[in-house]
Amino acid sequence: MRLLYFTVSIPVLFMSCILLFLNPRLRHEYQLVKFAIAIQPQAEFEKLLTYLLVLAEDHRYKAHFGFDPIAIGRAIFRFVLSSRIEGASTIEQQLVRTITRKYEITLQRKIEEITISSMISINNTKEDIAHTYLSLAYFGSNVIGYKSASKTILMDNELNDCKLKHGAAIISLLKRPKPTQKNELWSKRHKERTSYILAKYNAPTSRSNRTLS
Repeated sequence: MRLLYFTVSIPVLFMSCILLFLNPRLRHEYQLVKFAIAIQPQAEFEKLLTYLLVLAEDHRYKAHFGFDPIAIGRAIFRFVLSSRIEGASTIEQQLVRTITRKYEITLQRKIEEITISSMISINNTKEDIAHTYLSLAYFGSNVIGYKSASKTILMDNELNDCKLKHGAAIISLLKRPKPTQKNELWSKRHKERTSYILAKYNAPTSRSNRTLS
């Protein structure tokens, strides 16, 4: 699968190198992301979190090179069919957005995001990229980074006796960020998302492949 992705990605990787060479602003943003990536040992709970992140947000993470042609193609197809905008972002792309703080829905922004994310992917390990994203990501009101999210979950729920449920509840905040004021609708959706992640973790296809390497 990774070889197939590499073959498909070659033109994009080539164009990304050219764009970075020609565009000083884009090169500066690439450097911001590059220097933000933390290369450090991870504790077991952090490894569990990165695995759950991939499982929930980007299940082809190990195969692609910073962008997912399959997800992009599916999103384009569904938009043409029903005018519905569907997310196709990889973890690398989410990290780029988090650091550059560029969220506008434009073709130029998307091309630049893919350019940086593809270069980040081939110059860093998947583990370091995922861990850095978790350290910087937005998990809700006044909740930045997984450590802050972990404290929030422990205060709101009695999950400290189960690392797996605790981790799934943290990752759920990426899709269902904690609002300033908790409400029943958010609590319901957050629990549903947590249950969805736990179900994917316990699926037979997941049990034999629980690493990022």
